[in-house]
Amino acid sequence: MVRTTAPDSNATNLSSTWKAYSFVGDQAMTAGTDKTPSVTVEFNAAGELATAVEQDFNSFMPASGIAQQQIKLTIPTTTVSTTKPFKVAQQLQDGVEVGRLQGVTINEKGIVTASYSNGDTKPLGQVAIVNFSNASGLRQMGNSNWQATGLSGDPTFASSGENGAGSLMSGMIEGRTSTSPRNWSG
Repeated sequence: MVRTTAPDSNATNLSSTWKAYSFVGDQAMTAGTDKTPSVTVEFNAAGELATAVEQDFNSFMPASGIAQQQIKLTIPTTTVSTTKPFKVAQQLQDGVEVGRLQGVTINEKGIVTASYSNGDTKPLGQVAIVNFSNASGLRQMGNSNWQATGLSGDPTFASSGENGAGSLMSGMIEGRTSTSPRNWSG
């Protein structure tokens, strides 16, 4: 914060005005199209914050590579200006430390989940199961690649075990050797 007006020297009038700028490391936070936003913080003659201050900043991408972060600056009216020495009265953290990818799992419903060294887990997506009205009508395009044709019908997408779709078994490997689509179900 940068003070733009100071209280009087005899400390009977504690009114002052400050400009607060926010940074993450050396990266200035932006708000909307304003590339160097500041918020004005005004204290009245009693040293009390005149009005609460709130500023939502644009999200930013941390250098650590974790997901984009949103920061909101809130200065409540309980904030006071004083002539006493500064000290931290309370410190709270509501985020998590950076974690490294430890593993990826797929459950029976096909949910793909990443787990991290900080104990955090995040769902990444879901495996879709595709059915065709005539699987024998698929055209083989390589060892295990198949393409829909007019004979196979349109693909029908479903989640594991729903709407007639097969089910997934986490940790299992398909052991069939058949190259005929009609032999895949079961």
